[in-house]
Amino acid sequence: NRLANVVTYSSFINAAGKNGEFREAKVAFEEAKSNRLADFVTYSSFIDAAGKNGEFREAKDAFEEAKSNRLADFVTYSSFIDAAGKNGKFLEAKVAFEEAKSNRLADFVTYNIYINVLYISGKKIRENLDLSKEIFTNYLLNYLLMTQKNKYQFDLHGLSHGAARCFLNEYIIHKLYELESLQIICGRASHNMADNNMMRVLVLEWISNNDPLIEIETQTEGSINIKLKDTKTVKT
Repeated sequence: NRLANVVTYSSFINAAGKNGEFREAKVAFEEAKSNRLADFVTYSSFIDAAGKNGEFREAKDAFEEAKSNRLADFVTYSSFIDAAGKNGKFLEAKVAFEEAKSNRLADFVTYNIYINVLYISGKKIRENLDLSKEIFTNYLLNYLLMTQKNKYQFDLHGLSHGAARCFLNEYIIHKLYELESLQIICGRASHNMADNNMMRVLVLEWISNNDPLIEIETQTEGSINIKLKDTKTVKT
């Protein structure tokens, strides 16, 4: 079954990459190509595996090959931008991001990943930190804001750590003075518990860092309700 074989190769490459077995991932990738069983997912999986294991040149070569073979889609661009960011190749990430936009291959995930790259590099490059805030406000904010029972909710599940930190530090801390209280959703029952816990830890750390201003009203495993202690102390 051709489809099963394509899925099998992509799944193995993904598993090998996550377990630090990059050589195994590369062998499977080359075998998939020689057997004409490499598709969009296969290339994206290999780019991700290379990025996770510090093999940026391999990720770059696969990315360029995918484009030349017309096998680059939203996921391929997102995987390469992530790989570039993880390996400190911020210019490469920027070029790929701009190319994805011009080719109409940038979606929520692409912006999410690129903001993460910018926010991380912003610790060294101030311009990137400012750009991460701008992109977040213009492209991601509307996806996160919800209202239910007259209460504002902000769903952070699925955000990269950089995007989540950008959201909390650059938006919520200033928006809270208007709302006075709100709910931050770290995850839902159907989501991966490990991801939920990681986001929850990040939010609690942020609350702790802003302890003079913010306090927890109530909390569950998936959400945290917060409010201002003193609205006069928050500046716009």
